[in-house]
Amino acid sequence: MLMLNTPLWVPLKLCSGWTMPRIYKHDPRSKIYQKHTPEAIEAALNDIRFGMSFRDASRKHGIHYSVLYRRSKNSDMKSHGGQTVLSYEEEQLIVNQLITCAEWGYPLDHYDLRMIVKYYLDGRGKTIKKFKNNMPGYEYAFHFVKRHKNMLRTRICQNIKRSRAAVSPEDINRYFDRLEEELRDVPPSNIFNYDETNLSDDPGRKKIISKRGCRYPERICNFSKSSTSIMFAASAEGKLFPPYIVYKAQNMYDSWRTGGLKGARYNRSASGWFDATCFADWVEKIAMPVLKKLPGKKFLIGDNLSSHFSPDLVKSCSQHNISFIFLPANSTNLTQPLDVAFFRPLKGAWRKILEGYKMNEGRKSATIPKDRFPHFIKILYQSIEKNKEQNIRSGFRKCGISPLNREEVLTQLPGHITAQDQEAEVHVNNAVVELLKKFRYAEQPSQKIRKKKIDVPAGKSVAGADFSSENEEDNSDNLDFQENIDLEDRNRQEESEESDEEMNYTLAELKKRREKLISETSGCYASYNQKTFNNVFPIKLEGIQESDWLVVAFLAEHGKTRKFKYYIGKVLSLKLTLNPPDGIIAGPINEENFFEWEALITGPEGTCFEGGVFPAKLIFPPDYPLSPPKMQFTCEMFHPNIYADGRVCISILHAPGDDPMGYESSAERWSPVQSVEKILLSVISMLAEPNDESGANVDAAKMWRENRDEFNKIAEKIVRRTLGIPT
Repeated sequence: MLMLNTPLWVPLKLCSGWTMPRIYKHDPRSKIYQKHTPEAIEAALNDIRFGMSFRDASRKHGIHYSVLYRRSKNSDMKSHGGQTVLSYEEEQLIVNQLITCAEWGYPLDHYDLRMIVKYYLDGRGKTIKKFKNNMPGYEYAFHFVKRHKNMLRTRICQNIKRSRAAVSPEDINRYFDRLEEELRDVPPSNIFNYDETNLSDDPGRKKIISKRGCRYPERICNFSKSSTSIMFAASAEGKLFPPYIVYKAQNMYDSWRTGGLKGARYNRSASGWFDATCFADWVEKIAMPVLKKLPGKKFLIGDNLSSHFSPDLVKSCSQHNISFIFLPANSTNLTQPLDVAFFRPLKGAWRKILEGYKMNEGRKSATIPKDRFPHFIKILYQSIEKNKEQNIRSGFRKCGISPLNREEVLTQLPGHITAQDQEAEVHVNNAVVELLKKFRYAEQPSQKIRKKKIDVPAGKSVAGADFSSENEEDNSDNLDFQENIDLEDRNRQEESEESDEEMNYTLAELKKRREKLISETSGCYASYNQKTFNNVFPIKLEGIQESDWLVVAFLAEHGKTRKFKYYIGKVLSLKLTLNPPDGIIAGPINEENFFEWEALITGPEGTCFEGGVFPAKLIFPPDYPLSPPKMQFTCEMFHPNIYADGRVCISILHAPGDDPMGYESSAERWSPVQSVEKILLSVISMLAEPNDESGANVDAAKMWRENRDEFNKIAEKIVRRTLGIPT
């Protein structure tokens, strides 16, 4: 039984599992200390240093004179209450490292912070009894952040691609060097930013009230993954253009544009995204009428998407003194004003409108009807009207455009880390490096062991010992020799293995001895993909004759199934390598690798590619001829059916079978009876007559259709480069 005069802290300390409460509640019976900020105490001490008495400083700043006296005599006075494990200086070093990691795109969480403290304590040789194995608890990390709340915050992070993180200060400085020249003496009313975004059909998640203990509460609400593209544009002084809406459809209907915002425009495209036609129409119908009325130079700032621009569009804008300024690649999260400050509140307001619709009149609709969309856009503009101008101006200011200030963007990039020589900082840096190594260099996954079906009757259990001898036998032989080695070879292998065990050979030496053994007993052999083929005799290209019979072996892969197949084939023709058709030279790169060929193709006569000599390579898969080879030009090419990196997109090189998109018939695609000669002849035909309906290079296909003269000029320049003639 507890006595009345027993101290209050005794039973609390004896309770098992007792921990420090997260929110400390002051005992009303204890003494109340007056709290002063460090800044107020330092100001009072400064007055004392300049000759003011302790009592005068006490009356002036409202701090008891005894406090000032103790502080003046002992500058290293500890704070009231329990002391932290690390000193203030040590914690400050860790805070700086946490901020540095976040700036460089690798922010750390509470667990990472605890690991850093553990590594630091281990590195300094400190042992903290209250930490298990020097590992702080979660409460330590929570209070660490709370102690440094003026510099640290806990937030939910967003993921960005490495391409965006690769934007450097040099890229930003080059961009602003040009921007300052262009925007010199240009008023904010003549600077505009345009950007397209999409409004989705999903109102998103929200916090709700649920039963305690319910881990995954659900809300009944129809939604879909569809979205509608909209082009927004605004000036640096805060004026917003009417929206330009693009539906995903083949046709337009009158109800899709009624009841909407005044001045809004509506269009459609097959993909639902902006293409060159939609963008040109936006410039002509939305931007041009406003910009033409403004005096002086006008600038449209946005991303440089090739699908947006055409020479005719740029020429038309230049007639009205309108110029385009393109943002650095992968930097829109830093340099696009609408992205930085406008789209987030816009989409927040959109989700509220969408949620109100789906929880009431639209609760049974699978998606938003297009005839209601204009009305919702009108409501959206009304809901953002209050803060619209302020948000737009903030975006231009944060992106350093108006007023011009590159430091606004540069301060958002990670800065230079200055190394110092203090011992504590060295250990903190080592702790952070140790943790980042674990992030970057994770443990290598164990090698996957191929499974083998075992013959076990239904209902019977098995144990590992039942198959230990079989597993050991499989694991001991890592060379995957051909299964049809004769009995004499197997006996010699067993003798060799016994002698190798006695002499303790390494695995590499063992492989060499076995390979030598097979070569002595089975004639020539060849290894491919850890598979050894015996009784193989090398044949030079000139040694092959028509009507010869050859054994062809290759690896066929179907999903996770891998099988070696063997066929006997007859050589029907050698026309390609020995007597190639006009305009083609092709053959294996070397006699040791027949899976990689090189080719030279002459541009067909009467075309813009006439006279050119275009090098290419063909890569044959292991299961050829069941699968087609891949062809890639190794020189610069500009063609509707050739990707920017030189890969050829043609029906004959597509996998056999029906086209999933229904565009090609199975007869046009690859089949095992096709030959390399036919592939190269098809490519020559493709150079002469491009297929612009299914373009691998969209820009080339568009130029081929709309500006044939410009296309021919580019092709002629490429021809001259292939011949080594200056362009």
